[in-house]
Amino acid sequence: MKKSLLSIASIILISISGCEKFVDPAFIQEKAAQGYKSSTDKLVSETAYFGINLAGGEFGKPPGIYGKDYTYPNAGELDYYSSKGLKLIRLPFKWERLQPVLNGELDSTEVARIKYVVNEADERDMVILLDCHNYGRRNINGTNYIIGSSMVPVQSFGDFWTRMAEVFKTKNAKKSSIWGYDIMNEPHDMLPSVKWFDIAQEAINGIRNTDLNTNIIVSGDGWSGAWVFGIPGSKSDILKNLADPSDKLIYQAHVYFDKDASGTYKKSYDGEAAYPNKGVDRVKVFVDWLKANNKKGFVGEYGVPSNDSRWLLVLDNFLKYLQENGVNGTYWAGGPWWGNYHLSIEPSNGADKPQMEIVERYLKVIDFTQVPELTTNPISAITLNSAMSGGTITSEGDSKVFARGVCWSLIQNPTVSDNKTTDDKHSDSFISSITGLMPSTTYYVRSYATNKAGTAYGNNLSFRTKSILPVVTTSSVSDITANTAKGGGTITEEGVAPVTERGICWSLTDAPTTSDNKMLNGTGLVTYTSIMDGLTASTTYYVRAFATNSSGTSYGNSVKFVTRGATVTDIDGNVYNTVTIGTQVWMVENLKVTRYRNGDPIANVTGSVSWKGLTTGAYCWYNNDAVNKDTYGALYNWHAVNDSRNIAPAGWHVATNAERATLDSYLGGSAAAGGKLKEEGIVHWTTPNTGATNASGFTGVPAGYRISGTGAFSSLGLQNYIWSSTQNDASTAFRRQLQYNSANTPTSISDKRSGFSVRLIKD
Repeated sequence: MKKSLLSIASIILISISGCEKFVDPAFIQEKAAQGYKSSTDKLVSETAYFGINLAGGEFGKPPGIYGKDYTYPNAGELDYYSSKGLKLIRLPFKWERLQPVLNGELDSTEVARIKYVVNEADERDMVILLDCHNYGRRNINGTNYIIGSSMVPVQSFGDFWTRMAEVFKTKNAKKSSIWGYDIMNEPHDMLPSVKWFDIAQEAINGIRNTDLNTNIIVSGDGWSGAWVFGIPGSKSDILKNLADPSDKLIYQAHVYFDKDASGTYKKSYDGEAAYPNKGVDRVKVFVDWLKANNKKGFVGEYGVPSNDSRWLLVLDNFLKYLQENGVNGTYWAGGPWWGNYHLSIEPSNGADKPQMEIVERYLKVIDFTQVPELTTNPISAITLNSAMSGGTITSEGDSKVFARGVCWSLIQNPTVSDNKTTDDKHSDSFISSITGLMPSTTYYVRSYATNKAGTAYGNNLSFRTKSILPVVTTSSVSDITANTAKGGGTITEEGVAPVTERGICWSLTDAPTTSDNKMLNGTGLVTYTSIMDGLTASTTYYVRAFATNSSGTSYGNSVKFVTRGATVTDIDGNVYNTVTIGTQVWMVENLKVTRYRNGDPIANVTGSVSWKGLTTGAYCWYNNDAVNKDTYGALYNWHAVNDSRNIAPAGWHVATNAERATLDSYLGGSAAAGGKLKEEGIVHWTTPNTGATNASGFTGVPAGYRISGTGAFSSLGLQNYIWSSTQNDASTAFRRQLQYNSANTPTSISDKRSGFSVRLIKD
């Protein structure tokens, strides 16, 4: 795109293996009909993820001031795009900032900033494309000099990439956080005496001196225009003769749909002479060039405005064509500093942009790899009486699974040819119903799943029988309250969805009925939580759960009881419930206090610009809307957490990172603790709310967060970041994370300016 400060890239290359005997034939036929390719297609390279350009590192004239003139994405921004399935980040930067002096050492501070992004991406199973965003030039004392001039020798460009490869090189060809080196964004109008071909070869040679494993991405000459590749002998066409000893070159084209292909979209849809297949027509010459020359490629830049729905159709047709031909790409652009930029796909006030809906349609990478027979989970002597007519298999699999299901039979070794169900909807878990099971019969069940890399996974299976019993589970609960300070309890009833009427009943007799004290919930959700207050210490209570679906059928439900500890009150008068987990006592709600312990107010900062520049304590409500206070609590920067005036009431404090680790250990480790800490159901959490059981009683809610670099709000319903009191360095501190699509609770570091939730632990 012909623009002075902007540029774009993105990549998706699909790797698809041949199908073998255990693949569901219907699944293959369905995907083949949708245009998916096999690994024999010459356009397909090793697996890469669909991506997004996260702009900011290329902003401003170099060197500039970090945080004022330019920025890099933080963990919160990566979370949003990861949650959408955009797993490749094209990360633009300026050559001058990484290497301030030609042929000199790389700047350690700037390298550290990029490594931070790389490490955060790695934690999220994302990969990085390092993008030198200089348009074939280098700025020296305010003047841009073309590579190949006396001021910027070609050898200096090779020196830069040699040093970059030494720092970021891929040591293991099978696993790396660095997807590739994009050696130069949109070279154009180069010197007649020094061809872009020779400059690119110099960079390739420098990289291969130290790194033989990482992809090298080469843009076409002439602003990476797709059409230039189709001209025999052109500056882009001759790039097919570049030499790479590792054979890992990938060619990049940029495609926009406005009249001059600049990506500026200055006029209306009609004024830009647009039509539904304009993108297809523009990119076809590049796709044809890849096929003719047996090369790997991707479309590095494309994007549309959202001011006319017809642009979305152009984008849809364009992406469909790329997918059908085994070439994918990344959207331009995301990043926190775009403001009202018309191509930006950065969410606005927590809402997705219209372009995201189109992009999400093309995030699937299907791999027709054999589905081996995996975990056999025999279920013996399933005692089904005559009133029980079926069963449910719940399989919680690995994330981003593309072919999966359950199979069952009367023999010990069921295969996928047995009765089964499949699901390729990319959710983290699925539920399959198996009907017609016979009473007093032993059944054997196996789950199977294949991820986008073709790896097959065994899944954990749980079996739950459906009943039509009119009177359901009676659960006696003795000594509900251990002492007089505990004033109540929580019943969590897990139903067999969907139900229209349900609740709990309890009494002092051993045969409670629905006429006893009860709570009803008609929302139709699978789970709900009811609070029973006024329970007396050292007394035995009997509890029954009941539920009725829309057809009037009653279901038996599992019931669990969690005692609610003594309450605690903050200086504002907010009352919080507590729960004991192991030897620790935690608040059951996010903190929402607005004053320090001594009565001084915590600054309520609403403005985005003001928030991102703070070095003192502050709080806000999500979206600056107090309606979120009671459910989600407040968002605090770490400076408020660390203020000597104390954010916690007497006898309480913000947990250290070590105390957080102790909590995880009580709950079986960080890989499982997240599910046990999250509130069940999808009243607040976005589906699928993977693994959520709230077995701890912690009741974590998805409060979202405030981004440090922009002051924008993000991920309500998706994430909950919780500060620890432990500092990492002068600008970052440790935090924990609960997320809608995982049962993990990873620990990481974040900018102290971020707005996160706070949970208190008793001294």
